[in-house]
This record gives sequence, structure tokens and C-alpha cells, in this order.
Amino acid sequence: MKILDIKVSGYKMLPDNFEINLVPRIKVLEKDLETEIAEIDDKLYSFSTISFVGSNSSGKTTILRLIEMSQLLITNGEIIFNPEDFNEDVINLTIYFYFNGYIYKYECTLEKPILSLNINDVRSYCVASNEKIFCKEYIRTVKKELLENINETFKLAKEDKSIAKYLAKMINSFEGDMRPIFFPAIGSGENILKVFLLYKQSLSPILISYFISILDDSIEKIEPINNNKNSGDFYTFKRKNHKERTISLECLVNILSSGTIKGLLLYLYSYITLLYGSSLIVDEIERSFHKDLVDNIILLFNDADINVNHSTLIFSTHYLEIIDTINRRDSIFVMHKNDSIISADNMYDKYPFRNELSKSNQYNSNAFNTHSNYETLMKIKNLITEDIQKKKK
Repeated sequence: MKILDIKVSGYKMLPDNFEINLVPRIKVLEKDLETEIAEIDDKLYSFSTISFVGSNSSGKTTILRLIEMSQLLITNGEIIFNPEDFNEDVINLTIYFYFNGYIYKYECTLEKPILSLNINDVRSYCVASNEKIFCKEYIRTVKKELLENINETFKLAKEDKSIAKYLAKMINSFEGDMRPIFFPAIGSGENILKVFLLYKQSLSPILISYFISILDDSIEKIEPINNNKNSGDFYTFKRKNHKERTISLECLVNILSSGTIKGLLLYLYSYITLLYGSSLIVDEIERSFHKDLVDNIILLFNDADINVNHSTLIFSTHYLEIIDTINRRDSIFVMHKNDSIISADNMYDKYPFRNELSKSNQYNSNAFNTHSNYETLMKIKNLITEDIQKKKK
């Protein structure tokens, strides 16, 4: 399953009828199929990596959350209600996606739930109303006609009350768990480490040791102690040239750097995503990570011999040099926010410069109009200077 296009109204700070198209725009060459492009059907392509760049508060997280919400809706059948998602009373959503030889068009209106007074109901889900589903068999065509004439309808079984839940059942029964994984920019070190230690059983011990060594080569062993139900969160821990010892989760979090903790989980999530062919969505991929680690994660997704299941890494970044490792400009979106309205401009569509030019140099020269307001920065500098000088007197 691959999402091709999303249209939305009433979502956060996005304008009504906002659209994000995730289909490659530039001609695909043979060399692209070895790195940044996957062929999911005859001449139908998807990106292995999609990136969003922009200044602070330009809307990068909003776009990532929109993509996550859309994927969750059709692979999970429902989404958790978050009042911050609603800019209006309802959210109108249209999702175009490819699955098993067909192009689908799913429409719905997301409504706020009637909140329960039961304190045990910790989660409420959005109500998907006015659901419609259309499809057409995929036949090789020009890009501009890909999302046109999708008008074939089909009836659901009587037991299927929700189209979204029907789609989730259909997709997951055929392809396995296709729900996206969202990796936030900020998170509790303790929670992140718990998730890693909980799910690391899906990895081979030797792969885990390599993950740990690339992040902190002084560590030889981290193993949970679970031979006793009452043992609590305690772990066997050993550094090179030190004795093995038993420590608590709290102590382990204090020992490891935040970069090591988040790096372990990022590698684990990357592995799971590549295994199932789903999407890994990472907000501010460079946070707490060395550039080499980020480059390595991108390389995993952009290697056709590794990414055989057509997984996608979708990320935002402030690390300008990262986008220089990506050859195709049509997989990069530049974010802006003007008068509280967010826009996402495809770099290929909006900024026609030669491909051999450094994207980060273009970014630094403000070719994408993403620099912070210079006058405001100077006012801040002057006010700080005045304040310090007054207090010095």
C-alpha cells in the first residue's frame, strides 16, 4: 500500500483544500531504481525517502502528522482524537492510494467524538462519517491522469459498518501490519529505552550488538532481567573492561546518552519498517544524532538490495547537509508559514535550479525564502544588549 496524494480541509493550520502529492515528478532513470525510487507496479513509482525542510515553526511536524493520520486511518481503521488537529468543527479528508493493482480514492469527514464521562476511557476516537470509496484498476498511464476517473464502486459486506476498518482489514490481511511508525522529535528517554528493550527480541543478538556499538562502542551488553515477575525494570549491563552489574532502568537512562537511547530505537524502527514495507515517519531526524548515523539510516532505505519491500522513510530536518545526500529534488518539500497559513512547496516544482548545485548552499543563501526574519533578529540582539548594559550599570 502506498499513499499517492492527500487532500484535506479543517486540519490544524493548513489552508482549506490543502494537497500534498507524493508521486515522483521527474523522469525515473534506471539508476534511480537502485537508490531513491521503487517501482510498485508497471511504471508506477514511489519514493524511498521523502523529506521536509524549513525554518522553525514552518509546519514540518504538521505535515508529518497529516501523513501519519492518513496512513493510520486506512491501515488501522480508526484514529485517536486529538482536539489540536481540528481547525474547524470537522476535517474533510481525501486519500488516494495504490494497493494490489488498484488505485483507490477514499473520502470521509472526521468528526469530534462525544467524549465519555467514564474516567477509565483514556482514549477517544474520531468519528469517520460520509465515507466513500472508489477504485480503478491500475493501467500504465501518464502521471496527470493517474488520479483521474476513479469512479468504480463496490459494496461492503453487511458486517462491515466502516469503510476505513474494511480497508485496514483488507490491506493488513494481504501485506501484514502496514501501520506507520512515528518517531517524535522529543520523547522521554525512559520511555524510548523501554520500547527498544521490549521490541528488540525481533532482532538477532548480533544485529543488536552492532546497533549498540555504532552508537556507543564501550558497551558490551544490555539485557533485561525477566526470570522473576517481581524483578521490576532491572537490566544486566556491561561495559568493556568493566564488571557486569545489575542496574535499574532509571540508572540505565542516566548512564546512556540521549543520542544513544534514541539511536537504538531509530535503528529498531528502521529494521521493522524495512521488514514489513511500511513507513517510518521521523520528526527532526538529526536531533541527538551524528550526521553519519542519519546518513546511514537514509542509505538503508535508499538501497534497493535492502529495501526490497518498498518501505518509505519520511522525515523533517534542519540539518541542511542531509538534503545534499538526496539526488532527486522532487522528493524534497520546502515548508513555509505566512499569516499562520502553512504551505508545502515541492523543490522541483517551485525552485528550478540546476541539479548539480548544492541544495544546502541554496538553502543557506535563502533561495527558498526560509531564513528567520533579519529585522526581528536584530531587534532581539539590540534589546538583549540594552538590557545587559542597564543591569551592568
